Amino acid sequence: MVLVDCTYLNSDGGKTILHHIINHIIEKKISDRFFFLIDFRIPSTEIKLNKNYVKYIKPSEFKRRSFYLNNNQKFQSFLCMSNVPPPIFINKNVYIYFHNDLLIRPFKTNLSLFYKTLNFIKKQYIKLINKENYLWIVQTQSVKNNISDALRIKSKKIKILPIFDSSEGFISNKKLTNTFLYVSNYSNHKNHERLLKAFIKSANKIKKIISLNLTIHEEDYKNSVYKLSSLPKNLNIKNHGILNKKDLNKLYSESEFLIFPSLNESFGLPLIESINFKCKVIASDLKYVHDI
Repeated sequence: MVLVDCTYLNSDGGKTILHHIINHIIEKKISDRFFFLIDFRIPSTEIKLNKNYVKYIKPSEFKRRSFYLNNNQKFQSFLCMSNVPPPIFINKNVYIYFHNDLLIRPFKTNLSLFYKTLNFIKKQYIKLINKENYLWIVQTQSVKNNISDALRIKSKKIKILPIFDSSEGFISNKKLTNTFLYVSNYSNHKNHERLLKAFIKSANKIKKIISLNLTIHEEDYKNSVYKLSSLPKNLNIKNHGILNKKDLNKLYSESEFLIFPSLNESFGLPLIESINFKCKVIASDLKYVHDI
């Protein structure tokens, strides 16, 4: 049996990867070969697995270590889905799926000093508990190069295996003119403040209506630069909150452009999703975009 360790996995992108994996093993009728350790912040209604093959855990290294000490003999292989190797040495097949580029070069991000320091400590811990026999999985060549250098992992120990839905989406009969979509949260590296300044500057230069659609958590949006700024009358900004897959796909299908100014991504899934829906893409001229 394989342990799929999802402790600490709670981001929207991480959960998307997890759902792809779960849907795949259910479709292949092999779910009884896997046991999932799930971050308790993920609602149980989102996990469509037999309860006998799932355990919810608090995102704590102490709790995680306790589980491994008591249960590691039950498993032949281990897949750690949240960047962090097992908390105890495992002399079996171990795979770590790494998808948080912010941990690699913590002091070169635009995060606050607190989060820079926190990510630096996490990085040092990952280096400390990594072992020579462990294999790593990443989504792009850039992340492979970065973790090989930053975490001192041999290149041959890192495999590139992006997980995403490559099927082409439903295309609306009519794209709405001058509609821009940014699928992201409100983290600092998502570059929202600069994006808003650019849209205000553009709207002041033309008379046409420009629409910007966002998918930020409602609580974050209430205190964001979008709510605290004075906007030109021809600039319509609408936050849709966190959308289910069906509603997000509808938004992709109606949007003329995806605009993606993020400064740092391990993958950039919305770039692929928007291409599936024939959006025109405007993105940062950075390595992660060229990888996609």
